[in-house]
Amino acid sequence: MKRLVLLLTLGWPGLSLAQALPLKVADGAIWTFVATHARDVSDEPGRSYSVTTEKKLTYHQPNGGSAVLHMEHQSVTAGAGMPQDMAFTQTLPIAVDVEVDEGFAPTGVVNVDQVREATLAMLRKTGAPVERLQSLSPQMLDQTSMALVGRELGLLGRAQNTKLTLGVPRDSSDEVASPLGGGLIRSNVSYSLDAYDNITGQAAVSWRSNVDEATMRASFALLADQAPPEKREAARADLAKLRYSNDQTCHAQIDIATGLAVRVDCLGVIAVKSEDKTKTTTDHWVITQTLPGKS
Repeated sequence: MKRLVLLLTLGWPGLSLAQALPLKVADGAIWTFVATHARDVSDEPGRSYSVTTEKKLTYHQPNGGSAVLHMEHQSVTAGAGMPQDMAFTQTLPIAVDVEVDEGFAPTGVVNVDQVREATLAMLRKTGAPVERLQSLSPQMLDQTSMALVGRELGLLGRAQNTKLTLGVPRDSSDEVASPLGGGLIRSNVSYSLDAYDNITGQAAVSWRSNVDEATMRASFALLADQAPPEKREAARADLAKLRYSNDQTCHAQIDIATGLAVRVDCLGVIAVKSEDKTKTTTDHWVITQTLPGKS
């Protein structure tokens, strides 16, 4: 019996037990995250950069609706390849009330009008043509806003509130919009609980994702059909030569007591190949979170 208790405590891989890592954060809890994003674009050093942002989060439990994270901007610092005055293009310097799911991944924004205005202000500072800004649909504006507001929370949310069996991968798939247009594509994801240790109070979760090639090809076909009739055949020929991949590998360290991901390290590689030319964009994210009461 003592041996069994010890094995359960350590999370011995020979026991096929699903380990839940629920979020246990009190109403009004406050903590911070710091995120460093480094991007490298092949053959285009002018588009490669790194930037670090810091946000303060306050948790509000749901009261007949979604839970909300009140996110306050703390700082943004440009790294290699980015002038400091351009760092503002990577974040919104206003407080945002973000609706979140059970893993604290973003699902919506409460103060929509403020966020839209802040996004437009940011786009104006980048020198975007006025006519282009005026033609932005509310949907496109909201997509841009959510990308600025929710990228870090989205990565953290994938690591949090999991229920996995130690050493046993769990495969799943999601339908997402194609970044190149056309129909929906399938993203394949494999999650794994790599460690669970009650003595140290830490767990390790990882996941890998990639784009399903068959649905990507179907999306290309739909995209070609959207071209004007006189250009449709040429579009089909060009897209038939195109190859697209999007692979991501992430590792997260979880604080068992709170369920918060105290560190997430993600490497994503997007490759677009046309005939003999390949363009690769590599994104590396490192996000750390303090624990409530220790910010």
